[in-house]
Amino acid sequence: MVTAVFTTPLADRMRPATLEGFFGQEELVGEKSFLREAIQADNVPSMILWGPPGSGKTTLAYIISQQTHAEFVQISAVSSGLKDLREILVKAEVNRDQGKKQFYLLMKFIAGIKLSKMPYFLMSRKAR
Repeated sequence: MVTAVFTTPLADRMRPATLEGFFGQEELVGEKSFLREAIQADNVPSMILWGPPGSGKTTLAYIISQQTHAEFVQISAVSSGLKDLREILVKAEVNRDQGKKQFYLLMKFIAGIKLSKMPYFLMSRKAR
């Protein structure tokens, strides 16, 4: 008997990498939608994806990361510290200042973010 050992969760292994494999949310990613056109043009704006578990937020973020030329970083608001967040935001600013590719941050469980982290998103980079 052969036993396969997977370190990646099943949901991540089964996640579609294109909009063609993404079902539902037609108003968001349908044929003539703003977001679909932004993804195809590699010009996705900043956004907050909000919804119940299983509604496709992480999958949509993954598809955007696969279909654009942007750098994509995923962290958990619950288990990541302020130091992690600072490092990621500094890297994003360096990319921007050097004219490099866009940078997308997927922060999972944002509802669980600690109050001490919230002002960090709102400060100018000089204040950090």
